[in-house]
Amino acid sequence: MRLDVVHPGTDLPAPDPDARRRFRAAHDLGGRPVLLSVGRLTQRKGLAEFVREVLPGVLAAQPEALLLVIGGDAIDALAAQAGSTRQRILDTAREAGVEHALRLLPPCDDAALAAAYRAADLHVFPGRAMPGDVEGFGMVAVEAAAHGLPTVAYRVGGVGDAVVEDATGTLVEARDHAAFVRAALDWLARSRHPGTRERCADAARAFAWDRFDAQLQALLPASARTGER
Repeated sequence: MRLDVVHPGTDLPAPDPDARRRFRAAHDLGGRPVLLSVGRLTQRKGLAEFVREVLPGVLAAQPEALLLVIGGDAIDALAAQAGSTRQRILDTAREAGVEHALRLLPPCDDAALAAAYRAADLHVFPGRAMPGDVEGFGMVAVEAAAHGLPTVAYRVGGVGDAVVEDATGTLVEARDHAAFVRAALDWLARSRHPGTRERCADAARAFAWDRFDAQLQALLPASARTGER
């Protein structure tokens, strides 16, 4: 039996040269290096661990860096835990002495999220491997790349299928926090170089909807493509 995998597609956004300035001005980000995390706040996303194990290392080299989290607690998570994940992240930041470098925003609409992708310098995806709650295809990494924003992620679940190594980001082995710090600092340095975002967005075209459609059409039998019975 042959098995073919076709990954979901994403929209390729139109250019918006002023989005970065608008978002940073609206949220008083100034010129700080911004690491962005997007998604529902669940234990599987690994943000509390990231704040404790990775963010201090990033701040040691980039003291002005900020972790910006967009998302809310997920009450319907498969592996729910008592209490608020949001509060756990905040408590962890306080214990680690990095609360000054953390900001949490609620879920937002597509336009605001697109502006956040353009305003940030790096998308972080520190997912955890959890029995019974597997990370699926990393759609958020593809969306970030389409806006020119690279991702550093742990190689967990389906996330590896959504990151084009050295083009739209870097994958590090699960729980290798030191490697995550190094990769994050590398991409923050790259973000200052002209063309980095353009190369990232170009690589994201591999996930465009027209590519998805072409792959799907190629796998369908001729009768299905023409509507024959």
